[in-house]
Amino acid sequence: MPRTDGGFLPSRCPRIGSVVAREDQSGGVQVTVVLTKKQLKQMVAAMGQERSARAAGHRLAASPTMEQVLLSLRRRHMKRGEKGQCRSRWRPELQSIPEEI
Repeated sequence: MPRTDGGFLPSRCPRIGSVVAREDQSGGVQVTVVLTKKQLKQMVAAMGQERSARAAGHRLAASPTMEQVLLSLRRRHMKRGEKGQCRSRWRPELQSIPEEI
């Protein structure tokens, strides 16, 4: 995928799980992931449960780790990009802007 001016690799479907990656000069990769509020709450709750379980000496097998959640989002994003599914939820209603003379 071609890069834009800032070195970013934009997602094909910016409204569906936006993921933007950029390589810096040192070879590091900066990734920006856009989540819904619901997804963020689930991730924070899972992290809290995992932290509590570690403090108690237990391991929660059922709760996903942050890495698993991000991997799941990345897979979903890649599948949608391959299929070319770019559904926009918002469409402008105004066809043209009238100009005053």
